[in-house]
Amino acid sequence: MATFHPFPRLAPELRICIWGFATEDRVLRVRKTWSDKQGYWSPNPVPAVTRACRESCDHCSYRKAFIIGWSPRYIWANFDCDVVQMRSGLLSEESLLENDEIRHLRIELVNEQGLDESESFYYYHVRNLRYFPKLENFNLLVSDGLCPWTDFFKETYWGACPSGNIRIVNAKTGEWIDEETCGVYQDYIDTNRGMHDDYTRVVDDEDEDEKEARMEAVKRLQIPLPRMAI
Repeated sequence: MATFHPFPRLAPELRICIWGFATEDRVLRVRKTWSDKQGYWSPNPVPAVTRACRESCDHCSYRKAFIIGWSPRYIWANFDCDVVQMRSGLLSEESLLENDEIRHLRIELVNEQGLDESESFYYYHVRNLRYFPKLENFNLLVSDGLCPWTDFFKETYWGACPSGNIRIVNAKTGEWIDEETCGVYQDYIDTNRGMHDDYTRVVDDEDEDEKEARMEAVKRLQIPLPRMAI
């Protein structure tokens, strides 16, 4: 049944509850216009529940966000569910809108002209993650492969985000590594994809048993790596 016709006859309290549960699993792409009429916008379609009727719009779990001053621009967002995806440069904003509400964040290392921003993120932008007090998950989309980023986990302060919920993602393939698999992945590359035992990654106070365990972990590493939708 495409339409539930008796819905308007339900008690108002029940209808309001249903509207609140009507959410979408989505990656919310956030962009900023840098012209005289600057403001935030998104290429994502507007959530259907915000347009069903006046009641659904008033009581849904989405709200108007990313509003600058008197600008008419806004984005419908649900920060409990939405994965907010933005370019690295927006992290340099002195007061990024809604940074205190974002729970799930994905950063692209490319600017509006398509130029790589890896260096700027590595040295400058990443430090601003400490201004996201509710951050629960963080994905970094990289375009230069995963190898250059294997040491990034231990070098970086991630603010409120648990280190186990951070992933470095190959923006071309969707393959990703996390805190647990980054070292094994580096070993995999250093040993010519598990073909020999010649390590180049330095591990402090490593004995032969630990070295053997690392090699066994390399052999168990499943390639291709886990993937996510980009």
